Amino acid sequence: MNSSSWRNNSPCATGPWFCLSAVLDFADSEMIALTWSDLNIRAIEVNILRSCVRNRIGKTKTESSCRPVPLHPLVLNALLEWRAKSPYSTDLDFLFPSVRFKGNSPLSPDSILEKSVRPALARTGVVGKHIGWHSFRHSLATNLRSLGVEIKVAQELMRHSSCRTTLDVYNPRGRPAKSAKRA
Repeated sequence: MNSSSWRNNSPCATGPWFCLSAVLDFADSEMIALTWSDLNIRAIEVNILRSCVRNRIGKTKTESSCRPVPLHPLVLNALLEWRAKSPYSTDLDFLFPSVRFKGNSPLSPDSILEKSVRPALARTGVVGKHIGWHSFRHSLATNLRSLGVEIKVAQELMRHSSCRTTLDVYNPRGRPAKSAKRA
């Protein structure tokens, strides 16, 4: 597949990018910095080793962010299918490379939101809401809470450095917990 047809079949709205942001707890800066060597197929996980902010590759926000993240087999398969189609598929290539920069830098998360994610959401009827990358992280927290996942497990999945952070996300200040509502 050549670069222009590959660009037109971007994974950003419905493919691997969406899987990683909607199903897993990745910050946009972590996701765009992923290279194919970060994908551990045997362990079915991805290693978060770096972030990219304003086109600068560096350390992750916190030490807790550097934990491996388990992948669902469907997400792993979507990533492997994406790699097979990508003109940038060596171990050192970015998972989501910029075609404009010939794969030498990752895509811009803001550009992906504007050009792919928000239009895709609008097509499904999600309008009038400001959707950003952090929206996906809060959605994951909400879904974990509604499934009754223990705080410690949620903390590990969300890679928070403390349970306090997870509790604040699970039950933001000013919003009563479900158990308090039932009492």
